[in-house]
Amino acid sequence: MWQLGVQEPELQQRVEFADGRYALLDFAWSRLRRWGEFDGVIKYVDPRLLAGRSADEVIAAQDRRERRVIDETGWRCDRWGSAEMATIGDFARFLRSIGLHPASAA
Repeated sequence: MWQLGVQEPELQQRVEFADGRYALLDFAWSRLRRWGEFDGVIKYVDPRLLAGRSADEVIAAQDRRERRVIDETGWRCDRWGSAEMATIGDFARFLRSIGLHPASAA
């Protein structure tokens, strides 16, 4: 993102929930009211990270967490993984497609 001129995100931004729990967002742009998550495939296949859950259960928990953060903040969430980052050009195209590029993020 830095190489592409995207506004520097806040890393591991903490979002507090009313029940005392919290979420850590991979990337946040509070001024833009949006946040991003990098989804690595390993969390869906590594038994240690699955911790007895199926990949579908992990995805469902991830969806619940995303909804809670959106409900708490009202911010937009964008997700990406390795496929969107195969090359810097691919990542630049992806970031432009979600509206995160120098012209909109400055």
